[in-house]
Amino acid sequence: MSSDLAYSLNKFERALKRLEESYALPQNDIVRDSCSKRFEFFVVLAWKTLKIFLREKHGMMVPSPKSCIREAYRLKVIDYEITWLKMID
Repeated sequence: MSSDLAYSLNKFERALKRLEESYALPQNDIVRDSCSKRFEFFVVLAWKTLKIFLREKHGMMVPSPKSCIREAYRLKVIDYEITWLKMID
């Protein structure tokens, strides 16, 4: 695994953990806003990590989040293409 992919996976895992932590807190307006921002950050890191993975493991250059999700689904790297595409929109 390249250092770019390892770094991106590490950031992605940390973002997921932070998102899970925010969902576990008692809910109020501030926590809701925090969850929303953390979710947004998580989704961005998800597709950017997939982009690096596709480039390094499959030699593919995907220019956009949607094309990245579609290619990752086509290669069976991810499941639930529609759900991923909805998260990006």
